[in-house]
Amino acid sequence: MAVAAGLLGLIGGTVAANAGTDITSPEIITTVGTTVKDKSVDIGKRGPTVGDTFATTVDIKSTTGVDLGTERTQCTLGTGRWATCTGAFDITGRGEIVGTGMVNFGSESLDFDVPITGGTGDFANVRG
Repeated sequence: MAVAAGLLGLIGGTVAANAGTDITSPEIITTVGTTVKDKSVDIGKRGPTVGDTFATTVDIKSTTGVDLGTERTQCTLGTGRWATCTGAFDITGRGEIVGTGMVNFGSESLDFDVPITGGTGDFANVRG
């Protein structure tokens, strides 16, 4: 689990936001992250099993190195290598974007899409 949590912070992500208060067209924000804190809770048998939970705090920057803010993610492992994850991107001075969805930690690639479920500030009412 610690490896998966660390990888989440290192790979960053892309957030596409629609329908925000001040956003008149789709906006794509690509982030590069560095994990600053992570915590895992291993329940049941030792190793990855249903119910294990991990959380990370990640400093996020743009692809050109501009500081964007902080990402906080928490995932709970389900069956197989699937986890339900919720992540919040706090974009400094603009608001927060929140997404929740299923992530397959058993795949070779940790690229994944999760639905954007809401936001605040510039990102109020976002979905995607």
